Amino acid sequence: MAVLEQERRKDERSRLQAERILAVEFARERGWLFARTEFSLEQLSRRSNKIRHKEDTIFRGCDLNFYRERSSRRPAAIAMHIANPDLASLEEIARRFSLQVEVVRDFPGWVDGSQLIVYTPSGEAPQRRKRRKEHSERCPKQLFLPF
Repeated sequence: MAVLEQERRKDERSRLQAERILAVEFARERGWLFARTEFSLEQLSRRSNKIRHKEDTIFRGCDLNFYRERSSRRPAAIAMHIANPDLASLEEIARRFSLQVEVVRDFPGWVDGSQLIVYTPSGEAPQRRKRRKEHSERCPKQLFLPF
């Protein structure tokens, strides 16, 4: 019995290692880093590491992999395997969070019998700029220097 348990654990370890190798290769091919930490769809949409109150939209019950950008370490993509994907619902989720959904067919999936789906931020990421205060007029005591 113990020998069978050891064999099962060994097979599980080798399967997980093979999955990780494929996931890391997928990241390298796309110019991303394989991330150990999770992030939400809202964070991916904003491309931010900051967690806001009531932002916890993470898929449950799926095999997920998270990817970050190499230079900034910001969220770059969420990849998942779904056995029978419903493309309409996946596209609805992408529309709701201003993301792009991609069904990857040119890369081998690391979960047998599943389709690789990748969510990435849409091209038009909202950029916030600080506004400068506009002074209506200069204070009479303020020095005016010509240089």
